[in-house]
Amino acid sequence: MAFDGLFTARTLEKAGKVKIVAIADDKRAVAAPRVPTMAEAGAPGAYVSGGYHFFGPANLPRAIVARLNAELVRVLRMQDVDEMYTSTGMEVVAEYAEEQVVILRTQSERQGSIIASSG
Repeated sequence: MAFDGLFTARTLEKAGKVKIVAIADDKRAVAAPRVPTMAEAGAPGAYVSGGYHFFGPANLPRAIVARLNAELVRVLRMQDVDEMYTSTGMEVVAEYAEEQVVILRTQSERQGSIIASSG
């Protein structure tokens, strides 16, 4: 058993070396819609989601955050960039800096409670 990125897992599955049994996320992956989530496969609460986030220095002026965010979203929405991410099993989930903060806080709280409870 292993947790791995979808791109690597799909490559290994296509080569006949592994079988993907579940996605460790709270929803099915766009790139693998037939693969159930861990909860659907009988392991509720088994959630491990990764992602890429864009960070800047603390106290970055709001106008700069907004401009950087707008440019980043513009690039991520370009057809060739979107197709590149989709082909690797990734998808853009948040478009606004505030959404990223919520995602990171939620993941931190979820994973922090698991770490704390395991000692």
